Amino acid sequence: MALLRLTADDAFRRLAENPAAYWYDDEPYPHPPAGVRLRERIPRLTIPADFHLRRDDPVFCIGSCFARNIEYALDAGGYPVLSLGREFAGERMPDGEVGRPDHVTNKYHTHSMVQAIEWALDPAAQFPDAGLVRLDGGLVVDPHAHHALELVDLDGTLRRRRQHDTLTARIARARVVVVTLGLVEVWRDQLTGYYLNGAPTAQMRELHPDRYQFEVTDYGENLRNLERIYELLHPAGGTGGPDIVVTVSPVTMRCTFTGRDVIVANTYSKAVLRAVAEAWAFRHPDVHYFPSYELVTGADPEFSRLPDGSHVTRAMVDTVVQVFTETYLRGA
Repeated sequence: MALLRLTADDAFRRLAENPAAYWYDDEPYPHPPAGVRLRERIPRLTIPADFHLRRDDPVFCIGSCFARNIEYALDAGGYPVLSLGREFAGERMPDGEVGRPDHVTNKYHTHSMVQAIEWALDPAAQFPDAGLVRLDGGLVVDPHAHHALELVDLDGTLRRRRQHDTLTARIARARVVVVTLGLVEVWRDQLTGYYLNGAPTAQMRELHPDRYQFEVTDYGENLRNLERIYELLHPAGGTGGPDIVVTVSPVTMRCTFTGRDVIVANTYSKAVLRAVAEAWAFRHPDVHYFPSYELVTGADPEFSRLPDGSHVTRAMVDTVVQVFTETYLRGA
């Protein structure tokens, strides 16, 4: 099914009126013609502002690390952010440090996102206690959470799980939800049928060598997950729900379990998620695509990327957040 259909007149009108219709041109234009992009250190993208966030609008951010970047920036600007993991303040991290771990609420793929929202909002969906993994010494792993905290016993792990569910349930009160897509490689618990938030640890694999199955998800699977998220956030059938901003994380995969070159695997992952984000936004007028991925990949890599070529510099992160706020925040 085509995402967009236009008459010939409309298509050529959009071409003529679009100030960024043509790819970068190497010609040394002293006065570039309309529609030709010029090479820039940071691309000035044309981003439609289909809605505006007001100062008192509650915001919930879910997804990978770029969701945290937007979350912290909005919080610093005085906006009511519902997804901050304040419940976990004072928890001990694996290195022994005490504080609020930055990544404790990260969700890296659409399966972990839709599961978390279902467990929090759908009375028919219950977190599977059988999904917890008991280790020697009484410690317990919750593989549906990020491994950002020091392992504790069963009571402590169940307490943290309740905190996760309580935090996620606040998404139902959000006026704006920011969804950041990260990966298409996932791990499934064959005992419960649910998906882990990350890869199983060495201890988990040693205790249960045949329990966890690796999968590479496709376009249809990820789009169905996003549609399910839309249903959960719009219980009235598409009315009265939040505006959703969907974006794709520009951070590359750390590794791949496919046996392929990580560059090839990463290209597939980002291509699928970028296509899914576009389709989701075209399906719903209150879903808006924000091009954080294009802002980073279209920028000068010496400015946008750290030397590893994977992670994004602090200056580039600040730039992306600035573009986000200038696009959607009224009076920013």
